Amino acid sequence: MLFGEQLDEALQQAGATAIADLEKIDRAESQPLPGDVSEGADSPLTSSTWRVTEQQQLNSADGRELFMVTLDADQALPAWQAGDILDIQPHNTNTAIAKWLEKHDLNPDTVIAVEGTLTPLELVLQTRQLTDLSGAGNAEQYILSMPLLPLRSYSIASVPEEGQLKLIVRKQYYPNGTPGIGSGWLTTYAGGEEPFCAYVKDNPLCHIAQLDVPLVLIGAGSGLAGIRAQLAKRYYAKSDADIWLIYGEQSPQLDNVIPAVIEAWQTGFAGLKIQQAYSRGEPGQYVQDVMVAAADELQNLIARGAHIYVCGSHQGMGQAVHQTLTDILGEDALMQLIDEQRYHRDTY
Repeated sequence: MLFGEQLDEALQQAGATAIADLEKIDRAESQPLPGDVSEGADSPLTSSTWRVTEQQQLNSADGRELFMVTLDADQALPAWQAGDILDIQPHNTNTAIAKWLEKHDLNPDTVIAVEGTLTPLELVLQTRQLTDLSGAGNAEQYILSMPLLPLRSYSIASVPEEGQLKLIVRKQYYPNGTPGIGSGWLTTYAGGEEPFCAYVKDNPLCHIAQLDVPLVLIGAGSGLAGIRAQLAKRYYAKSDADIWLIYGEQSPQLDNVIPAVIEAWQTGFAGLKIQQAYSRGEPGQYVQDVMVAAADELQNLIARGAHIYVCGSHQGMGQAVHQTLTDILGEDALMQLIDEQRYHRDTY
């Protein structure tokens, strides 16, 4: 039993009453506990208005499409750094809104007051969860009480020097084949004529200020977003430090997405090494297998002051990479990297 658990148990035995459940977090986790960012922030996030200007499918795999989505801001481009997050407010599709209005026999042009502003019902429903109206009561009041669609968080895939904000999004599907609210809207339904709100969220644990030391980038799938941003930062800073990119996907025939994402920059990196791992290739490999096969090289880069940046799914890839780093470097050495803020995990 850990010390914190022992203390919690002792306090309960002494008659103390907990005001909240015991929460545990591994010191190696780079992400704050849920709620820490919003509850501990000194000021609320400031929204910006964006439009989707390009939806580029990177792979050719049906049912798990990977897109690079380009956003333009309706105002001055907000500041962000490689490693930061964009929280977007997704919209319902026009088809879903039309079906809901028809079901409840409501006119889309009907205006209702939203915080004192008369707004067409069709626009009000863009960001609301489309629950059924109750059988009785004021329809307008019920609509205004319908919860907003939950925000969706995405690792930003670009830097402000590019003049645009880019995301790399895996298109998700519900069991019935309907695209997910966030990913489906961003990759398929959103267009340049439909503005939406989004919030740039500071993610300081994934900022890498030192640009003159080696960098090990490890990711899979849509984790390519954070990797692209870190590469862009070094490209525009004209860094000549060594970079080792290890990226995992499923199929070498369907998922060779790296060229489309960074091809324009490759000649700008003298020390860029790229290794791709395909779980359904020959032989089947994951990113951690590449790490194990090149353990000596990884240890050498760490000894030279390298930072490690991991981006992608926490379940599976993130956990496996962390365990592999522990096996290769040793737990004490990995904890030292964490304490020195040289191990960055943008996992979700």
